[in-house]
Amino acid sequence: MVKEKSSNPIWSMIKEEWAYLGYQRKTYILYIFLFSIAGIISLLNPLIIGLIFNSIQESITSTIELRKLFLMISLLLFVNIGFWIFHGIGRVLEQRTGFFVHRNYMNSKLNKVLELPIKWHKDHHSGDTIDKLNRGRESLSQISSHFTADIVYSLLNIFGSLIILSFIDWKIALFAFVFSM
Repeated sequence: MVKEKSSNPIWSMIKEEWAYLGYQRKTYILYIFLFSIAGIISLLNPLIIGLIFNSIQESITSTIELRKLFLMISLLLFVNIGFWIFHGIGRVLEQRTGFFVHRNYMNSKLNKVLELPIKWHKDHHSGDTIDKLNRGRESLSQISSHFTADIVYSLLNIFGSLIILSFIDWKIALFAFVFSM
């Protein structure tokens, strides 16, 4: 007996989302790109905070050094504003495409159910069919309008941190990679 491969449920939901995106696929790619930019920008926060602490620890003795500290603190603010610009636009596009995925899924499934013969409708309870359609719609809606950013940010945080660690010490980065897997 051959066992079927069990697929990752999140991956299968992403494939379902792609199938029901329709003409919104370019928007989907755009907001994943925006989330990627926002994630890369957010990886700058620890660097800037480290530079701020280094500047404070070196003891500020002149107004030039104080201005440099204020500039770094301002840079931290601008990095966070930049993150929210890309993240905010991406979230709006994600919610919008989530609606289209939801609508296209329901239209597709309802059309298929309505095309079934009368005998099938007599043998199957309509409440059960509606419940199954709604559960599928809800799951797809959750993935398409809420979790895409989380998936992108998780991947960027893991691999972005590993890349940054590899600049410091490749052995530590290798250890972190093995540990994270």
